[in-house]
Amino acid sequence: MIRLHPGRFAVVALVAAIVASGLVASLSTLAQEATPESEPSTSLPAFTDTGSPVASPVASPVASTPYETSEFVSGIWRIGIVTAERANEFPDLDLPARPDKDWVVVIADVINWGRSDERLDLREFAIEVAGPDDPRGFARRSTEGAAAVLGLQPEDVGDGVPISPGETDRVVMVLEMPIDSINPSLFIDGVAMSLQPAIDGGPAFDDLPAVSEPGPTGRQRVDSVVSGSVIALGSNADEVPLSFVDAPVETECFADQSASNLRRILTERVFVEQDGENTLIWTEEDDGSRRLLNYEQIRSGFAATAEDLSGRFAQWLQDAESQAQASSGGLWEACTGVHGVTRTTGPERTLIRMSDGQGSTTPYRVWLEWSPELVTTPDGGAWAFFSALADRGPLQDQQRLYASRFDPTTGRWLDAEVMPAGEIQFGATAVVDSKGLVHVVYSAREQTGPEYLSTLIYTREDGRGGWVPPMSVSLDQRAGHQLAPSLAIDASDTLYVAWQDQRAFGDGGRAASPLNADVFVSQKSPDAGWSTPVLINNHLPTAAALLPKLVVDGDRLVAVWSVYTSAMGPENAARMEWAWRAIDDEIVNWSAPALFANGRGDNFGGRFVDMVADPTGGVIVAYARRGVDTFLFAKRLAAGSTQWGSDTLIAFGNRGAFPTIAVNKDGIAFIGFNAETGTFGDGSGILVDIAATAINYRSIEPGAEVILTRDDPNSQGRAAVAIDVTGKPWFVFFGEIPGFPATQVGALRNANIPLSPITDVIGN
Repeated sequence: MIRLHPGRFAVVALVAAIVASGLVASLSTLAQEATPESEPSTSLPAFTDTGSPVASPVASPVASTPYETSEFVSGIWRIGIVTAERANEFPDLDLPARPDKDWVVVIADVINWGRSDERLDLREFAIEVAGPDDPRGFARRSTEGAAAVLGLQPEDVGDGVPISPGETDRVVMVLEMPIDSINPSLFIDGVAMSLQPAIDGGPAFDDLPAVSEPGPTGRQRVDSVVSGSVIALGSNADEVPLSFVDAPVETECFADQSASNLRRILTERVFVEQDGENTLIWTEEDDGSRRLLNYEQIRSGFAATAEDLSGRFAQWLQDAESQAQASSGGLWEACTGVHGVTRTTGPERTLIRMSDGQGSTTPYRVWLEWSPELVTTPDGGAWAFFSALADRGPLQDQQRLYASRFDPTTGRWLDAEVMPAGEIQFGATAVVDSKGLVHVVYSAREQTGPEYLSTLIYTREDGRGGWVPPMSVSLDQRAGHQLAPSLAIDASDTLYVAWQDQRAFGDGGRAASPLNADVFVSQKSPDAGWSTPVLINNHLPTAAALLPKLVVDGDRLVAVWSVYTSAMGPENAARMEWAWRAIDDEIVNWSAPALFANGRGDNFGGRFVDMVADPTGGVIVAYARRGVDTFLFAKRLAAGSTQWGSDTLIAFGNRGAFPTIAVNKDGIAFIGFNAETGTFGDGSGILVDIAATAINYRSIEPGAEVILTRDDPNSQGRAAVAIDVTGKPWFVFFGEIPGFPATQVGALRNANIPLSPITDVIGN
């Protein structure tokens, strides 16, 4: 972490040295021979090992809801997306393949909600994708050709499509988008809705459903506004909730503003539409067009979407919330969450306290060899995990893993509580599922002593404030030390974990050094156990594959790891390698390991590496090289590609060690790292701060560097970064008074990290 004491803080990849020194070991060695399918030893009663023995080698399929027409509204037009397809070519529609563009063909039902005959001008539609480019891509001639083939409108784009009031017509649109972009949205007049659900699950062009019709509506008089999501209607003042709208209430942050905004946009009378059991409230404008109040409250940031989001407008409402969060509008700027408290306006630094297990707090010493872990949750909260030794209480001096939750309803970090399983715990990795629950994997060891081996443990939130009973990921006496897990999750909530263990080595190799290890991957679908592990690197008797990073990139897994050889020694990786596997493929079908980068005899690989999936597609790796100076690079792997791009220099000199990286849904990458920024006292030591920079969507030039901990007189290092619901980065990191043990875990949110390059900042 911090280079005041190189022996303690310059740890890069010396897992073997850590284990040998007694800081890391494991759960007890099994007393008798066992295969990967063995049941756990009875000496481990705390672990319910229901995973490895029974799991299928392939993730179980997840049932999906059949696609139904998704609707949105723009002015007088109510537009239902019947289906959409994306491809590089559509031979039947005479749309040829091109090297840099994909075609998107959209079929939509359009209703005229105006008071007069109107002509729909399809040229107003465009494709919107992540990034700075304006929406564009409508293809006029191709649209007319596709309409002729499919027997749909328009006959002539220039003439438009005539639609009478209350009538519906089915149209086709052909648009184009960059071949490497993901999640396209259909855009018109400032309003957009994602096409991805229609692309993924919409019906074929020759199997289209009947033209969609709105649900029944009735006009009612407004009596009053009860809250930001409830209005009273009619002479009896019946309270009617706006379906899918979750607004702050009573004394919660932004509750008054939410209710006031609903009063402002209401009209004297409203249309009430019933979509099944869902209630949609519409206002009618002077031109006869309608506004959906459910949408308006969410899009302007005065409410969030409710958990039961469904129906024909579900996708539009979900997109509205994402847009409000990304623009930090309304409550997302003012509050810690939809039911939270007031958010601070500037950067907020907090020191995380530790529970002593007896109703009070205790000082603690951070276990520096293992970086902290940070994940954020959809409710505006977060979880931080770190290993430390309590100074008092029943867990005094035990090297345990602790977890602290940021509670958005209070705006505070709760006292860190110990995680279950084993007397020694470390190396946590965590993800958040589609329900907002946190899943954690970490190494644990039953007791101290060389006879106890580190075993990989999995648990998750139980939804009631606790954790489910932990289970082993792969309990096997041949595994030796199981270390450095990296956890990932896909859209169906299937978990994947990569780690290093020793089962591919013989008894002599395992006994000689915990560094004699390889990289294995296992997976777990929501209702099953962990699958039998798969070795993904090339096992060599004179090399070790260590410290893997694993991410889900769309429909594939990508893993990167460091290879150490007997010739190069345990301090400097000889090379970094990578491999990939399609998610829906057999678990064993990983690509052959390929070279990511070669070592040069410098500190390289291992703890100087972090990797993240880009939500807009692809993967980004941040990695450092330390010789006389440190050089920090970022390298991208485009979505679907098997060729990494060139290195982008992020930082150099006395900064760049221990990088951490996260990317928000707009494709903006935030990279944190250690930066030596000055001397301490008489110059006998070096202070270290956390620095950060941002890289804009698809850019190759980093923004100006920011020192996040400049105002703290102590040393800070080994950060972890995560993205919150507004797309902004949060950090946790370790801290110490120079010359003393590290005794702090700090958290920082609302950091201002500019996107502009340093040359632009200096020029200003």
